[in-house]
Amino acid sequence: MPESQPSTIPAATFTRTLLGIVAVAVVVRVLWLIFVPTQPVTDFDWYFERAWEWRTTGQYAVEGVPTAYWPVGYPAFLALLFWLLPATVTVAQVVNVALVAVAIFSAGQLAFRWSGRERVAYLVAGLLAIHPAWIGYSGILASEPLYVALTLAGLAAWGTPRAGALLGLAVLVRPQALLVPVWAWLTERNRVTRPVWLLAGLVLLPATVWTARNAVVLGSPAFVSTNGGDNLLISAMGKGRYTPPQPLLPQVPPVPEPQRDRSARQTAVGVIKRDPGAWLAKIPAKLYETFLNGRDAPYWAFQFEKGKLGDPGRTAYRSGFLIYRQVCDVAPYVLLGLAALGLVWGRGEKKSAAIQILWIAALSVVFFGNPRFGFPAIPFLSYFAALALDRLIGVASRDQ
Repeated sequence: MPESQPSTIPAATFTRTLLGIVAVAVVVRVLWLIFVPTQPVTDFDWYFERAWEWRTTGQYAVEGVPTAYWPVGYPAFLALLFWLLPATVTVAQVVNVALVAVAIFSAGQLAFRWSGRERVAYLVAGLLAIHPAWIGYSGILASEPLYVALTLAGLAAWGTPRAGALLGLAVLVRPQALLVPVWAWLTERNRVTRPVWLLAGLVLLPATVWTARNAVVLGSPAFVSTNGGDNLLISAMGKGRYTPPQPLLPQVPPVPEPQRDRSARQTAVGVIKRDPGAWLAKIPAKLYETFLNGRDAPYWAFQFEKGKLGDPGRTAYRSGFLIYRQVCDVAPYVLLGLAALGLVWGRGEKKSAAIQILWIAALSVVFFGNPRFGFPAIPFLSYFAALALDRLIGVASRDQ
């Protein structure tokens, strides 16, 4: 079959093959969990502790004080998980592997829909199966695996009520997910088979309910979370990457979250207005941190004492850490290079994936750069990389 033509492979065969690649990805991650016993620290430990507190007290709170500082989605997911299964780090990590598996399968489905070729779908799934950061994050209790599983599954089911429900839940994990269906509508509105109001209602419902909770409990209708001001302050006063802003430091007396959020936002806007050039000059650093800095996953994956941040280079796992870090240093450049080639040379629908990447880049430009922000872009970059590899394989096969 010429590489430029759509596939006619039976749906059942395609699904079985894609599931086979996902199964390999799962095995790789289970082995990773066995040999790299990651423990949650900083944000990740906060998620775990909030989930445990919610499981035991019925509140999303910090030592009894209601909170909405970080988005509720992932702690709520863990709390529900801990109602059903033992509340341990290992359980959460195993479920993370399942979430990554869902994300890889959904990315393959999307790739097939956009390109019309099963080889592109298999390549996307294969790239994600071996992507070093996607392996390391299986053991890190971050919100990213849940977010990408929800958004990719939602996009794969785009146009159906299930898509609206999945993307609505994704908004609780990351509020910016609210615009994911907007971009999908602009590029694939022909796939919508239900009334638009129904899809929009399903997307907005979870966040609307949680915002009402915030209004009642916190005294302010904060949309999902109350850390937007701090994030903008990091953008205004930092160097393009994450640095804790002043409002995160202890304050006496304690300032209510909504008030602190407003204060941080006002301060940030003032700083940006006084010197917009300095703010704009940080854009290259922000984009580098988001798309090319590969040291995030190694640093967090090689933390081995729960709740206590350590130096990964000073443990018994030092050799493994250094090797893994070297691989993670190279991987973003390889993926981005192949993606650029696929964007120019590859054959297939490009607008849908490109707009999702640009949206993630825009968020980094407005706020700050962070490899965690770039994590959801990896499936879309992998799609363009797969388009390039698909054409290279096609050219090579014709030359033989």
